This record gives sequence, C-alpha cells and structure tokens, in this order.
Amino acid sequence: DKFVNHIHCETFSTPFQENTFGHIIVVGDFIKKQFMSSMTKKDMSISVLKNRIDLSKFAKNIHLKEKTEIRRNLGFSLDDFVIIYCGRIIEVKGVKELIEAVLSIDNPKIKVMIVGSSDFKGAQMTDYQSSVCNMAVQHKDRVVFTGYIDKKDIDCFDNMNLYRYHKSADIAVVPSICEEAFNIAILEFLASGIPTIATRSGGLVEEGTSATTLFIDKEHDLVNSIRKAIMELYNNPSKLSVMSKRSVERSRLFDKNMYLNEFENVINQLGQNE
Repeated sequence: DKFVNHIHCETFSTPFQENTFGHIIVVGDFIKKQFMSSMTKKDMSISVLKNRIDLSKFAKNIHLKEKTEIRRNLGFSLDDFVIIYCGRIIEVKGVKELIEAVLSIDNPKIKVMIVGSSDFKGAQMTDYQSSVCNMAVQHKDRVVFTGYIDKKDIDCFDNMNLYRYHKSADIAVVPSICEEAFNIAILEFLASGIPTIATRSGGLVEEGTSATTLFIDKEHDLVNSIRKAIMELYNNPSKLSVMSKRSVERSRLFDKNMYLNEFENVINQLGQNE
C-alpha cells in the first residue's frame, strides 16, 4: 500500500503489478480503462492525474513581420496555407500519411511543416525518417523539415523557439496511428490557439473537443481522411477563427500550475483509502 505506479502509456495489468503496487495513477481516462480491463485484483485504487503544460510558453504572440520572416526562411509565403506536425518521426505517428495527404491535394498553396526527429534531441536518423525525408526532398516546394526544436533552449535553426513555429502555421495535425496516452503536442497546439485535426486515438479525444479539433477515423484510409479534414478547414476561414479561440479557452484546463494541487489531492485520497 505504500507503492504507487504512475503509468504514462497504454499498458495492461499483470500479476507482478498487482502484487507490487497498492495504487495506480494514470495520465488519462483511456489509460485507466485499458488497465482496468485486465485487472484481476479489483480492490486496487486507480486515480487519473492528467498531463499539464506550461501555458505561458505557447500563449505568446508574434508580429506579422516576424511571421513573414519565419515563413520566408522556411520557404513559405504569407498566402500559403501551412500545416504543422510536431513530434517524433516514427511510423506509429502517421507522419508519412500526413505528407501523402498534403501531396494528394491539387493545390500548391497547401503545405506542411514537419517539426521533430526520430526520437528526442540528439536522436539518430532512422530508416523510416530517411524515407519520409526523401519524400520531402522530392516535394521540397510543399514539405519542409525543421528538425528537432527545443522547447526551452534556443535552437540553431534561425534562433527561434517552438511557439514561433506554431504561430506561423494555420492548422496542426496529430495523425497518430497508435493509441495515444495523453499527447503533449496537442495540448501545446491548443495553448497556441491553433485549430487541430487529430485521429480518434486513445487520450486525444479527452484533450480536444469538437469545438477545437476535427477528429478523424484512423482505421480506414487515413490519408483520405486527413485530406478531407484539411480541405474542410481550408475552405472555412471563419470556422478556423472560432476554433482558435475555443482552443485557447480549452487549454486553460491543462495549466501546469494546477498539477501540484491535483497530485496532492490524489495522494491524500490514497492515504484516506488505506
């Protein structure tokens, strides 16, 4: 009863876990549901403590002049419709499908910015990332890679921080094929006021709402689903404006300043249950 397992990914209960830990803390309702589905020890306590972010890092605005300069450095113009993906470039994140969706649209003004690498800072190039990069090289007028951008440190790429890339895009896409636990990237997009397209994947549906996010099916013809969603938002600038405002409002539920109090409440509740 003195041991707590804090679970950050989709996992299932095992005899070892049930005999070792008296309490489970998970990052979202989806993870709780998955874990509980395999529990045999029904009296284990499970609490949800959702991920939070530093809203102040993404609530900043940039001037039109700065946005123009950022886009120019990336090869984009102000009248381009720029989509941003931010995260690891691995197969289960659906990056290749996103690029294929963009390239399938017969409109050269619709382009995509890929921010990230195969893993975290300093990660080596993988075969999958190499194949995705080759797609970009063949279509460099519509697909741009920035590489890893640190959220805290100044990156060597034009000395810009991550939020500046967010503010330079029109929409964001989180095309995950895997079941996401509680994705940080979509929280950061919400805080930046960027309308999002996301798959109905695990905890993603707990983070965005129909007012902030256009959710799509990941099980059948993902490329076409992404393409249709992009075009829906591209053709509805007024909807984008409303989604942007709702995204900022939604992000306030995930302020990191709330995290410590909620953690304390969870721990206190565990103590009362002993």
